[in-house]
Amino acid sequence: MKKSSVISIALFVIFTISGIHCDSQNSNLTCADNFDECLNHTDCCSGSCLMTGYVRNRICLASNFSFIEPLKIQKGNCSYYEPENEKVNEFMSTSFGLYASHPLLPTNSMVEVNHDGKTVTVTITNQNVNNNNNSILNLSREAAKELGIEKEGLFECNLQVLDPNDDDYYPLLKPIGAIIIFIAAMFIII
Repeated sequence: MKKSSVISIALFVIFTISGIHCDSQNSNLTCADNFDECLNHTDCCSGSCLMTGYVRNRICLASNFSFIEPLKIQKGNCSYYEPENEKVNEFMSTSFGLYASHPLLPTNSMVEVNHDGKTVTVTITNQNVNNNNNSILNLSREAAKELGIEKEGLFECNLQVLDPNDDDYYPLLKPIGAIIIFIAAMFIII
């Protein structure tokens, strides 16, 4: 008899505790902050759980947060870790040049990264979107070297999303266009 009442009480407590969730948008007890992983809107303190550029990744983000505004600068920690698969890293470097992963930005976005007075422009590939260290950007080895980063880990950085209408957005577009025009002119002349 005692055993069954103890089991009943234990089950009641377990089911009662498991039913507690974040009802209040201002409650910081059980809700996730910006850039933390989430499954649905109730998991986030902001009430906004958004899918990232990588299908299996969802993160919390304040409702007033936007990368669409021109000259929007995001400040925080960037990360660099040695690639797990050297062949994939080589392929990505050949395909995209300097690349990085961002928890929110779509693939092929161009971002200018600043660190200690050095600036580099990277293409967002979302190859490695693991945000276990709360960084705002995971850089490729080549991009980290351009910024003077020698060791793996976190470092302070500023990000600026480049406007697709800006001339610097597609850095190779002008030279490639000039080469195509030159080749076309050669065929016309010959």
